[in-house]
Amino acid sequence: MRKSEVLAAEAVSCLNKALCHLKDIWEEIGIPEDQRLQRTNVVKNHIKNLLEMMVKEEESLKKRLLSSIQTCRTEMEKLCLELQIPIFEEEGGISMLQQEKNIRTEVEALIREKNQRMQQLKALLEQDQDLCDILCSIPYGIAPDSVPSLEQLENFHQHIGKQNEEKARRYAEFTELKKQIVLIMEELDHVPETSFEKDVVCEDEDSFCLSRDNITSLKLLLCQ
Repeated sequence: MRKSEVLAAEAVSCLNKALCHLKDIWEEIGIPEDQRLQRTNVVKNHIKNLLEMMVKEEESLKKRLLSSIQTCRTEMEKLCLELQIPIFEEEGGISMLQQEKNIRTEVEALIREKNQRMQQLKALLEQDQDLCDILCSIPYGIAPDSVPSLEQLENFHQHIGKQNEEKARRYAEFTELKKQIVLIMEELDHVPETSFEKDVVCEDEDSFCLSRDNITSLKLLLCQ
C-alpha cells in the first residue's frame, strides 16, 4: 500500500475517532438525540465543505498543469519549426507533473538555442556589413529576423572568412601600389591633384575603400 493510501486511511480513522469522542461527550453532557443529530450534521457539513474546497484547489492545479502542457507543447513545436529540428518526442507512461516538467525543460533549452543562434547571426551580420563597407561588396543574403539553421550559420562563417582573406589580399595589394605611386610622385616632384590621388596619398590607409574599381584605378594611376 502506498504511503498516501496509508495516510488516507489514518485520516478516516481520525475522523471516526473524533466522531466517537463527540458522541461520548454529548452522552456525558446529556445532549438530546435531536440536538446530537443537528451537531453531527454541522460536523458533516464542515468536513464536506472543507473537502470540497480542497478538491476544487486540486482540480484547479490539474487544469493549470494541462494548460501549461498545451502551452509548452505549442511553443515547443513553434521553436522546433524555427530551429529546423525534429520535434521533441515526449516520454510515455509518466505522470502529468513529470510530463509538464519535461516539456517545459525542453522549451527552455530550445529558447536558449534560439537566442544563441540569433546572437551569432547578429555578430556575423555586423562583421559582414563592415566588410561590405570596406570592399564595396554585396551583403550576404540572409534574413536578419529569422532563426538561421546550423548549416546557414556555418556557411555564413565560411563566407566571412573568405571576405577577410579577400580584404587582406586587397589591402596588401593597395599598400604595395601606394608605396610605388608615392615613390614615383616624389621622384617626379608631382603633387597629388585629383581627389583620388589625394585619397591615395594623404588619407589614412585603413579608411581607403578596397573596392575592385579602386584597385583597378590604382593600377592605372601607377601606369600613368
